[in-house]
Amino acid sequence: MSNMLICQPLPISSVAAAIPAFSTGVSNLLTPDPKEIWTGTVGSGTLELNIDMGATVTVDTIFVGGMNGSFLSAFRGGTGMGTGMVDLYAPGAPTNAAPYGFSRLAASAVKRYFQISISNLSTHPSAGVVLFGLSFQPTHNREWGGGRQLIDTGAKESLLGGGFGIGQGARKAAYRWTFGDLTDAEVEALWTVAKDRGETSPVLVVEDPADTANLGARIHYGLFEKFEAFERQNPSQTRWALSMTEWT
Repeated sequence: MSNMLICQPLPISSVAAAIPAFSTGVSNLLTPDPKEIWTGTVGSGTLELNIDMGATVTVDTIFVGGMNGSFLSAFRGGTGMGTGMVDLYAPGAPTNAAPYGFSRLAASAVKRYFQISISNLSTHPSAGVVLFGLSFQPTHNREWGGGRQLIDTGAKESLLGGGFGIGQGARKAAYRWTFGDLTDAEVEALWTVAKDRGETSPVLVVEDPADTANLGARIHYGLFEKFEAFERQNPSQTRWALSMTEWT
């Protein structure tokens, strides 16, 4: 088990499809809604995207959300837009991480230009959001307690005949947790993330980023909910309860 992480997305200056003949809607990746997608044609197999951050940044986490039966097949960094690319993370075939488009790099990458590949050998590859960032990961993991809550946006009504009238919606998770042993430096780092994201800008929260079974259930892309005030427990430690809801 690895300590949970919170990734604050870095701003992306520009994106361009490296295979423009086989994809549409590349600008949709810069919107927060994962249902506004970038997609290839049926049988195109792979999409490649070149990303310019506008300046050199430090990245240790990548997330590609809203993929439709596709997987993250490569993540590269380079010296120019689509040039000098070297592999930073290349699972090759779907692993626990690849189908969910998430990776925590073994070492931080300091680059301005990046490239991702989205692959699917049977249908058309697609993705709805791309996120790079330097994650917050505390020295001590979250406290016991908290956890996921299922949210169903649909509606149901009991009928006189004993059945139900159902209006289908989406099913997603809310997640709440508490950090119990934050250092002063960690409080300030997390405060910076909280002030930047607020309750209306997307954030990535991963309960346990280890590349193990059920990783997909532990990845939450969405919005923070109401922030609790953090509390000093002793002269060197702070307790802070947080929560968020997925965007699906």
